[in-house]
Amino acid sequence: MKFAALTSVVLACTALLTACGGGGGSDTPAATSGVTAPTTPVITTPVTKIEGFYTGTVSTGTQFQLIALENDQIYALIGSPDAQGVFRVSSLLEGSGTSSNGSFSAANAREYGSNGQVTGLAVSGSFNPRATVMGTATSATSMTTFSGTALALTSYNYDTPATLASVTGTWTGATLFGESVTYSVSSTGAVSGASAQGCRFTGTAAPRASGKNVFDATVTFGAAPCAAPGVTGTGIGVAAPLANGRSQLLLALTNAGRTNAVVVFSQK
Repeated sequence: MKFAALTSVVLACTALLTACGGGGGSDTPAATSGVTAPTTPVITTPVTKIEGFYTGTVSTGTQFQLIALENDQIYALIGSPDAQGVFRVSSLLEGSGTSSNGSFSAANAREYGSNGQVTGLAVSGSFNPRATVMGTATSATSMTTFSGTALALTSYNYDTPATLASVTGTWTGATLFGESVTYSVSSTGAVSGASAQGCRFTGTAAPRASGKNVFDATVTFGAAPCAAPGVTGTGIGVAAPLANGRSQLLLALTNAGRTNAVVVFSQK
């Protein structure tokens, strides 16, 4: 995948935040070292769509973490774990499509690379609801395969409703490129913060109406030195506890034209 050519592919954060000093990865990337023993979530209604949280491998040798929503929108983080088991993200794949009867497709998917490149992809494959997923991601120049299994953890259950109490407070983290970010989430879901370069932003986080463990998130960037003054990004937030006693919040957002995206990993 970059998914399509993972060697160069979530995000052109430089287009939404100020220049993100450094390269190659966030200072506070997604951590997986705190994963606890898997358990099977209790699902009270039949699941026919791909929705859920899946993890697995890509044919390029990297790994992915895929969140598929009930409306068939997908967000896939692509990267690799380091020696400490921390998942180092190298790109984001985002798109929407259809899923039913064990098959899914997203003809309009896009992958946002750390170099600012946006690649159009067609994603298709098969799935066993809440169990397995496999498929291909094809660009104009390459094709990549991937396969994985559903994430079923006591620390994160996709089928448990998200709560604002789990994200209320002050979060510190970084973008994909290592630029530090500090922001707060109020008890009503109001978001406000700034990057280390002085780009201020505001937004909202609200538990998804579907009752899943996902937040609908929006962030609007302020005036200079923000690289894209006034631009609003929309997407998702996912929160989970870590083994070190802290909590992690992931935000993945794209602008309206899907020409830019930003991902922030943060802890409190």
